[in-house]
Formats: sequence, C-alpha cells, structure tokens
Amino acid sequence: MIHLSLSPRRTFAVLFVALLSVSAAFGVSAQKKKSEDAPVTIADLSLRDNLLSPTVPSKQRASLVEHMKREGQGLYRLKYTVETERQGEVLVITIPAVSLFLPNETELRVGASDLLAPFADYLSSSGRYKVLLAMHSDNIGSDAYRQSLTDARIASIVDWFKENADSTDNLAAYAMSDSQPLFPNNSMANRAANRRLEIFIVPDTPLISTPVAYTQLTRPAQ
Repeated sequence: MIHLSLSPRRTFAVLFVALLSVSAAFGVSAQKKKSEDAPVTIADLSLRDNLLSPTVPSKQRASLVEHMKREGQGLYRLKYTVETERQGEVLVITIPAVSLFLPNETELRVGASDLLAPFADYLSSSGRYKVLLAMHSDNIGSDAYRQSLTDARIASIVDWFKENADSTDNLAAYAMSDSQPLFPNNSMANRAANRRLEIFIVPDTPLISTPVAYTQLTRPAQ
C-alpha cells in the first residue's frame, strides 16, 4: 500500500516557512509588485500564502484529501517523490536539480521536458489547481550567484510551462536560493539533495466547489 504522508523533514520545512517574516525568503525576486487598484493574482502572493489558500470546507475535506491521495499515487507510480502538506490537501513533488539542469547551467537539459510534462496537465483553463514552483540551491558560491542561478533556472521552467501548458494563470514561481535546505550543506550527498525543484499541487476553488467531480478528475492508473 502506498502511504503519502508528511515526513519529519517536510514538517520542519513547513514550520520554517510559517515562521519566516521576511518576504525575501519566499523568492521575492520571482514576484511582481502590483499597484493597489490592480487585482491580486497568485503570482503576487508569497509561497506561504499560496500554500495556505484557498481553505477547504470541513464537510468536503475528506473527499478532497482522498482525491489528492489518488493523484499522488498516480505520480508515485510514475517514479516521482511525492509528499503531502496541509494534512493531505496539497501534494509536494520533489525533482533533483541534476535531473533538470547540468551543473551550473540554467537551460533545461535533454530529458527535462519528460519530467515536467505530467504537471502541465494541472494547468488547464478550468483552474482546478494551483501549481507552485520553488527552485532551491545548495550554499556553494556567493549569495548573488546562488540567487542568480535559481532566478534563471526557475525562469527556464516557467518558460517551458508557458510553451507547453494550456494556461499559466494558476502558476507561481519562486527562486529560493539556499534559504530552505532539507539537510545541512556539509556533504556532497546533502548538497545534492538540497538542489531541487519542488512542485506544489494545490486544489483551487473550482475543484473545491465541485466535490462530485473528484472521482471523475482522478488520473487513470499507470
């Protein structure tokens, strides 16, 4: 049986995000400032705010969590590393940076498209899901270099989605640099694990408001 649960390291990461009060930690370089009279889009929100909204009514939560579990199992069968947040409401997929980019490069490597392709399906014009991208680095190099690297890498990934997804209205991207390591950067293995792309699949209002469709929207078994 496949169990998708919040691991201890994921719990730490969530608490770390929740406790941060400085907006720079959420990849402010990847966000756009809007004038006060302009509508707020998901790209204007911090990663934390996007992860916490929208809320799921208690009477619909069990059905939605079951739906997200089935989605996660489908991705698990495709060999992705899948975890959950918000007690099973949000999926977190981790892809090692080396699978997407050659060392110190910012253009997607050959084969990266195959890894990103399943997530384009979540960016339909119906807006059932939010897709949040967080690019992380290790602590090698200067602060400016690490930020520049993650900025450029996340831009390449966003460009790929713009070319391959039906819509990117529900896509938000964050260049995290080395602000959220999974492990201490004290070994080659740990640094490799910290260099990663995290993809958060967050149920949005159109999905939450139509629970009858949950079973119909679940991806087929692979």
